Amino acid sequence: MRCSRLGRALLGSLVIAAIVAVSPAVLGAESVVATVPVGINPTAVATNPMTHKAYVANYYGDSVSVIDGVSQSVVATIPMPMTFLAVPNAILVDFLAASPTAYVANFWSDKLAIIDEASLTVTKTVDLAGVHASGPRALALNPSSSPAKLYVANYGADTVGVHDAATGELVKEIPVGQRPRALAVFASAERERVYVANRLGDSVTVIDGKTDEVVATVATGEAPKNIAVHPSTGTAYVTNEAAHTVSVIDDSDSVVANVSVGQRPVGLAVDPSAGRVFVANHSSDSVSVIDTATNGVVETLAVGAGPWQVALDAVTGKAFVTCYTSNQLAIIDGSLSVSLLDVGTQPFGVAIDAAFDPPKEYVTNWGDWTVSIIGGSASAMGGAPLLPRAHAAEAVQPVEVTIDEVAQTPSGYSVSGTASDLRAPYVSNVVAVFVKLDGAEEWMRAAIVEGAATPSVTWRAAVGGADPTGRLLQVAVVDQASAAVNCGEVGAASTSGLFGALVSLPVAPSVDDEAPAVSAPEVEPAKVKAGRDLTVRATADDTALGDSAIASMSYRVDDGAWQPMLAEDGAFDSPSETAIATAAALLPAGYHTVTVSATDAAGNTAVSAPTAFRVVGNLPKAQKLER
Repeated sequence: MRCSRLGRALLGSLVIAAIVAVSPAVLGAESVVATVPVGINPTAVATNPMTHKAYVANYYGDSVSVIDGVSQSVVATIPMPMTFLAVPNAILVDFLAASPTAYVANFWSDKLAIIDEASLTVTKTVDLAGVHASGPRALALNPSSSPAKLYVANYGADTVGVHDAATGELVKEIPVGQRPRALAVFASAERERVYVANRLGDSVTVIDGKTDEVVATVATGEAPKNIAVHPSTGTAYVTNEAAHTVSVIDDSDSVVANVSVGQRPVGLAVDPSAGRVFVANHSSDSVSVIDTATNGVVETLAVGAGPWQVALDAVTGKAFVTCYTSNQLAIIDGSLSVSLLDVGTQPFGVAIDAAFDPPKEYVTNWGDWTVSIIGGSASAMGGAPLLPRAHAAEAVQPVEVTIDEVAQTPSGYSVSGTASDLRAPYVSNVVAVFVKLDGAEEWMRAAIVEGAATPSVTWRAAVGGADPTGRLLQVAVVDQASAAVNCGEVGAASTSGLFGALVSLPVAPSVDDEAPAVSAPEVEPAKVKAGRDLTVRATADDTALGDSAIASMSYRVDDGAWQPMLAEDGAFDSPSETAIATAAALLPAGYHTVTVSATDAAGNTAVSAPTAFRVVGNLPKAQKLER
C-alpha cells in the first residue's frame, strides 16, 4: 500500500474574525425552490441530513409523507397505526442508527410508530401509557446513550416513558407534572438532563438522563409550551405561553430568570455561536432576542403575523420563523435583519437540512396541505468552505477538525483525520463523523479508529477510486450535544446544534521532511575469513515518519565508499523495505563496521547505527596483489 502524508488543516488555528466573515456571506437569498403536496394538515417535520429525507406528520391525514430532498418529491406516504384516528403530531429521526429510523407520536391512537428508512414502512408499533385522544404529545431522543433512549411525553397519563430506541420497548415510566407537553434532552460526557414542560402544572420536571431519576421539579410561568437547550452549557429555555415569559433553567437545576417577552411565546431556538435565544411571540407578531449572558431581551424584531415555530441553522446563524397568519417565513440573519418570504397557507413547522450545500429548509403548510422547500443560491457559494462560526459564549470552536492523511487502498482512496470536542463547560464525546467530497451527493460515515466514546477521536473514511488530492472534503462531526433531538407540538424536530461542526477543508499534499528509520544492519557471518563473501541486510521504514516510499538503500564498510543494495522483494516501491547486499571481505584481519543509509521518495536520508564484524586470517596472495 502506498500512502502520502497530508498536512494538518487545523480549524482551531483560523482566526475568529475570518470565520464570522465567511459564514453569513456565502449564502445567497433564499427562495421557494419547490412546493410539494403532502397529506391533510401537515404539522411537524424532521430531516435526515445524511440521506436528505424529510418526514412530515400529516395531522388529520393519519400518515407520514417522506420527501426526498434531492428530487424534491414525495417518495412514500406511510399510514399510521390506528383504530379510528391516529393524529400524528410529533416526529423525529435517528440518523445515527445502523439503519436510520423515524419515530412518530400518534396523539389520538396513543401509539408510537417506528419507521425504517430502508423500507419506508412501519416496522414496529408500540402502545403507550397515555389516555385515548390524549396520548403522546412530544418526543426526545438521546442516540448517544447506550442503548439509545427515546423519551415520550404521555400527555394524558402525566408520565414520561423511557424506551429502548432500537426496539421501542418501554424501559421505565417516570411520573412528572400535569400534562407534559414538551421535552428536551441535553447530553455531555459528564452531565445529562431531560427537561419536561408540564402544561397544566406550570412547571418543568428535570430528569437525570444517566439514571432516569427525577432530580427537580421547578416552577415556571403559566402554561409552559416549548423548550430549547444550549448545547454547551445545558441551560434550558422554556416559553410560558400564558405568562408571556421565558424561564431559564441553568445547571443548578433551578430557574435563574424569568424573562418578559412578547404575547404568547411559543417556539424558540438557541444560537450558541452568537449567545442568543430567538423567541416567537405569536400574538405580538414579533421575535424577542434574548442574550444568553445576561438573560435580557436585547432586540424585539417585527416579523410576519402569527409567528409560531423557530429553527436555527447553526452553520450560517440564520433563524427561520414560520408566520402562521400571514403565510410567510421570516428569515433573520446574523445581523438581526429580517426578510419575509411568501410560502404556503398557514405555515406551521420548519426544519433544516444543513448538510445540503447550501442548506434547505422545509416548511409545513397546514392550510393547503403542502410543504414549501426553501433553498439559497448554489452559485453564491462560489466553492467557499462552510465554517462553523465562532462561539462567542464559549470563546472556542465547538469542535476542532483536522485532515491528516490520504491513503491509496486496494479499493481506492481513504482520508483520515481527527475530531476533538472543545465545548465548555461541558465537553461532549464525539459520536460520529461523516464526510463528503465536493460535488458528491452522498455522505459517507467515517470509521472511528481511535478514541471511540471520548471527546477526541481519529477517523478514517473511504472516498472512492479517484485521488481526492486538490478537492474539498466536507466533514460533519456529531457530538453528544448536537446529536440529541427534540420534537414538541409546535411543529418541528430540532437538534440542539445538528452538527458539532460542519466544515470544508482542502485535501492537499504536504512536504514529507522526515527521514525513514533504518535498522542496524545484520552481517553474516559475524566472523568471516579474509576474502570470503559476507551478506549485509537492513530494513528502512517510513510508515510512521512521512509514509513515503523508500527510494534507495546503500551500505559502506568502515569509512569506505557507499555501495548500492538491492530490494529484497525486487523493487523499492513501499514505505517499508528490506535491502540486501553481498560483498567480499577484502580487508585486513581485525574488527570492522558496516553502516546502511536509506533515502525516501521525498529525498530524506537516514543512516543506521554501525554493526561490527571480524575478519580472520590473511588475504590470499592474488587478492593481495589486486589490492
